[in-house]
Amino acid sequence: MTTWKRQAIDGLTGVLSDKVRRAEDNEAEVKELHAKIGKLAVENVFLSQGLKR
Repeated sequence: MTTWKRQAIDGLTGVLSDKVRRAEDNEAEVKELHAKIGKLAVENVFLSQGLKR
């Protein structure tokens, strides 16, 4: 295999692994944000019920 092919393959491997790592980070962030949204929704319902009384 020529040097440029080896370098290209090595480079692509690095790019793809970076994309996987970023996707995993994004998934964790999305889960955290969903949890915050759920908490805020519950608080909203609780506070709106308190105002109706």
